Amino acid sequence: MAGVLTATSAAVVPARVGAGLVVTTGVLDGVDGAVARRRGATSKHGALVDATADRITDALFLRALARAGARRSFVAAAAIGIGLLELQRALARRRRDPVTVVTPGERPFRVGYVALGLASSPSAGALAVAGTTLAGALALYGERRDR
Repeated sequence: MAGVLTATSAAVVPARVGAGLVVTTGVLDGVDGAVARRRGATSKHGALVDATADRITDALFLRALARAGARRSFVAAAAIGIGLLELQRALARRRRDPVTVVTPGERPFRVGYVALGLASSPSAGALAVAGTTLAGALALYGERRDR
């Protein structure tokens, strides 16, 4: 939940400060998951809470980009891309299919694109998220179709 708080802060502070908070959010998310796995404390409920927190922080990241001046159409495309990519991942998990494709639209990359966008060009950050997540969703869909 600390990641949600830092992402919330990133959405309301100046863009350059927000970039650092976005990176902090990504680090907290990664540490949280690693600690849970290391302790053997993973559960379906924990996975649901983590996935929910990830989607909330994704939305807050896009809000930060929009607030910093990113084109609305790029932010909307990024939101659609994130939704489609995460939907493909969820469908694969539901079918118990192993997902062997790692795309540049995955969450750690998105954190980087948003942080760089906030630090330099919000529209470029939103466009990077949009392009990579849409490409990732297509790659996962294509992998499923090949089976």
